[in-house]
Amino acid sequence: MIGLIRLRAGRRMRTVFAGIRCRRTEAPGVLQVVELVQAGDLDAAERLVHQLTVADPAARAVRASRLLVLEARGRYAEALTLAIGMSEADGQDAAAVMAAVAGLTGAAVEAGQLDAHDGLPVAARALNEAVELGKPSYMLDGVRALIALLAGDPQLAVRLARTACRNNDGSLHRADDLATLARAYMAAGDNSKARKTLAKAERLVPWWPRVAVTRSRLDLAQT
Repeated sequence: MIGLIRLRAGRRMRTVFAGIRCRRTEAPGVLQVVELVQAGDLDAAERLVHQLTVADPAARAVRASRLLVLEARGRYAEALTLAIGMSEADGQDAAAVMAAVAGLTGAAVEAGQLDAHDGLPVAARALNEAVELGKPSYMLDGVRALIALLAGDPQLAVRLARTACRNNDGSLHRADDLATLARAYMAAGDNSKARKTLAKAERLVPWWPRVAVTRSRLDLAQT
């Protein structure tokens, strides 16, 4: 669901941001957006995205940076609209875009920004398309966990979210998957495990919207 930069070693170091590939020297502003988001400075990140958009509104990496900021703000429906608008991509970029569509659809449903009856089939189709286009299946376990949770299968959501947490080492990705796992534990009636899991997410990114909302729900469950 989250566009992160992953750096590859070697002379031609490249970045993968929301699945959109670009050379590091070609998108220094985009890298800075990600760093600002990871630091929780969303106002600065949004200002920089605006500047980048004015300079090159059609650049895929710039649109991906805006998608990340929208998700970090919890504006999933807007991010979903932007991701769908990027669906003209091909190859690995297309797979990444469809994975983003699946994840953002699930998040929008969870947040009440999209009706589940309409959203869940869209998320499932986008997930399948991402795999067909070449996205490694294991990288989508976090999205699968969220869809399972929204579909009313917390036990499956727990299993998938556990796997996703083991496979993700980026702070935003891992915190998001931990939030899904905590919610799955809550839905399964195990608030003790949910609290322990959420504490791990809060040590990484306490302000991330899905982490913060899960904390509010857990606190409400204790009252």
